[in-house]
Amino acid sequence: MIDTSWRIEDPDPDEVSVGGPSSGFVSLHFLRSALRRRWPVWVATALVGMMLGIAWTVAVPSKSHGTVTLLLAHDAGVDPTTAMSTDVSLLRTRTVAQRVIDQLDLRMTTEAFQASTTVTPATPTVLVIDVAAPDAASALARAKALSDTYLAFRGTQMKSQSQALVDGYQKQIDALKQQADDLSNKYAVLSAEGAAGQSEAADVLTQRAQVYGQIGQIGQLKQDATLQADSIVEASHELDPPSIVPQSAKKRIVLNTMAGLIGGLALGMGLVLFQALTSGRIRRRDEAAVALATPVRFSAGPLTGRGSRWRRLTRRSSPKRSLEVLVHGLESAIPTPSKARPARLALVAVDDAEEAALVAGTLGAHLAAEGKAVFLVDLSESGRLKAALKKALARQQGPGPQVEPVVHRPAGQPFLARGPLGAPPNATTELSKGDPVRPAWNRADVVLTLAEVSPGVGVDHLTSWVDRVVLLVAAGRSSAERLRTTGELVRSAGLGLDFAMMVRADRTDESSGRRDPQDPGWAGTGTGAR
Repeated sequence: MIDTSWRIEDPDPDEVSVGGPSSGFVSLHFLRSALRRRWPVWVATALVGMMLGIAWTVAVPSKSHGTVTLLLAHDAGVDPTTAMSTDVSLLRTRTVAQRVIDQLDLRMTTEAFQASTTVTPATPTVLVIDVAAPDAASALARAKALSDTYLAFRGTQMKSQSQALVDGYQKQIDALKQQADDLSNKYAVLSAEGAAGQSEAADVLTQRAQVYGQIGQIGQLKQDATLQADSIVEASHELDPPSIVPQSAKKRIVLNTMAGLIGGLALGMGLVLFQALTSGRIRRRDEAAVALATPVRFSAGPLTGRGSRWRRLTRRSSPKRSLEVLVHGLESAIPTPSKARPARLALVAVDDAEEAALVAGTLGAHLAAEGKAVFLVDLSESGRLKAALKKALARQQGPGPQVEPVVHRPAGQPFLARGPLGAPPNATTELSKGDPVRPAWNRADVVLTLAEVSPGVGVDHLTSWVDRVVLLVAAGRSSAERLRTTGELVRSAGLGLDFAMMVRADRTDESSGRRDPQDPGWAGTGTGAR
């Protein structure tokens, strides 16, 4: 019988994979978005490649090329194409290259010299040789030496082949002459016998005449072979003397520049696409919402950046507008304060507290300008909330706030400090009774805390300062696992998490992070939908 007490659960087809390997195809939209997002990278590599091409043109002088054209005669009974292939093979031999090297006393190997030569059969009888050299004089000398050496080597090989054929004919002639001598001796013997041997003597005489005929034919073949080899060697010569191949400096600059530009462009795009395909960092709003299990209601571009001209090139929103969006989003999360219970909220930076300090400081200055008593707590490691508040107050137009916000930063390790909420009467905490800042805490309408989250520390200490938090995520800075862990830490601490915000959002991101992940209709895409 089959034990059915256990079974392996089938994977949920609706489960979304965030930050893991892509489970689907890579869309053109994803690749185009990656290239648009990181266009300064591949533009920079293209410019660097172009500059390297120009530098190569200036630093490395072009080689001179000497060319010579040869007219090669062949045996009339041989296929011209086959004969030209044989000639090219002879020219590419190590023997020819070594003879040229020895003749010119070149400091190079035979392989290097062979690599510097280019052989082009123009027709079945015309061969063009191109030789590269450091300067024009060397190119002419090498082309001349190579053509002379090759013609001499080819002539030697052809005469050697012809001589072997002539030697074979001569052996046949010697054998036939010996046969003719034997027939002559036999004819003399038969003639001496008189009338009895007249008939056989006539046959011998006929055979001797046939042998002499063969000797004459073979002798003619021998003479033809010698004349043919000599005529082929004499007919093969330089059709066009060695000369320098003209080169255009402008063409060389253009070719090297374009080669560097195309190479740098391909390298930059390859690096961008490789990083986009292999990176597990979260950039899209829907990916962050799925990983945090909470909606991403507000997103904006960088809060710091270059001038307006650079922003137009990069198609990014101004830092001022981005800051206004995030301040508005954080303000919307502040509950309505009352005399008995002030509004307490923490802005928790997942990646970098610098931009979170700018948002919290600006909101503190804005609330103070509206007449609210604001108490700011800086639990970040960098401690930049006070400076951000001063900058925000300096930017405000009109009269300053009636009561300036109070910024409290615990001594020692602020990211571990515990606040007065829920502490026993005699417990030692921050802002305990007798602390000079405690009255400002008591009369505050809004308590705004800046904190950072670390998986190794957690956020349990925040419950002694606030009861609700808003997460600030920087696009492209955190992995899905980091965001998932952050969401779990906040919920396990019992803190309210209504939504998150994203800074440095990519303008190519057209996804929405506003839907509730607990909704059955939630369909976050994650990296699997690339």
